[in-house]
Amino acid sequence: MKNIHGFISRINEIKWFSRCGTAKKRYIVVTSIFEAYDSYNSKTLAVWGPKISSLETQAIDIITDEKIDCIFETVSSEIQNSLWNGYCNFIKRCKLENENGLENEIMDCVKRNMSWAAIEIQLGQKDFFNDLLSIYEEGRWPCSYDGVYPHGKFVVM
Repeated sequence: MKNIHGFISRINEIKWFSRCGTAKKRYIVVTSIFEAYDSYNSKTLAVWGPKISSLETQAIDIITDEKIDCIFETVSSEIQNSLWNGYCNFIKRCKLENENGLENEIMDCVKRNMSWAAIEIQLGQKDFFNDLLSIYEEGRWPCSYDGVYPHGKFVVM
């Protein structure tokens, strides 16, 4: 798998969730996990779903289903601990201890987004999931999109 080791090095440098809750004009910033899910879940599904479907179709034809699974396993195992630690620090820093129950779903979402970003790179593309990667690298969590991609704004914590 070309570029996977460089990609893993890159995502291992991310300070997961470290800037969540801070304002930035280029995004819609929400400060509640429940708000992110309750207010934006349908928009998230509307944008992410077609992006995943299209990318998966291409990837199966070009790099095979077996290599896709390998990328998902590698990314997941490589970031699991630092991702969880970053999430826990974010929850404490932003005083969101009462907003629990979605931790596993959020972890899976981030791992899935990072795996698809790795697959885009494998395919020689830098599209939607690499846009998400850039947001994660800022220490934010891109939890949705408001508008028709790319003519809108990411919703982040």
